[in-house]
Amino acid sequence: MVKDGPIHEAITYLTNHAHRMNYAGARAKGLPIGSGTVEATCKSLIGVRMKRAGSRWKQDSGDHVIKLRALALSHQWDAAMTRFFATQRTAVRALAA
Repeated sequence: MVKDGPIHEAITYLTNHAHRMNYAGARAKGLPIGSGTVEATCKSLIGVRMKRAGSRWKQDSGDHVIKLRALALSHQWDAAMTRFFATQRTAVRALAA
């Protein structure tokens, strides 16, 4: 038996990841099993904001915008800003002491 090539790689992958492919169990728990949720998130998170007409992004600034947008869309903005400003207040107090 040949132990290299794409067919062997596919069989190895499926064997090693079989525990992640319990689609019937996932459906029974009401979990999504397709990529539609991920694709829709990519469209709303990245596509809408980053592909506006005339938009140009450098890697770093684009990454920051995506992270902030993810916080806003996941309803975690307030908690993140509370944590962020707490660290800023601590830094200011340390400098003032």
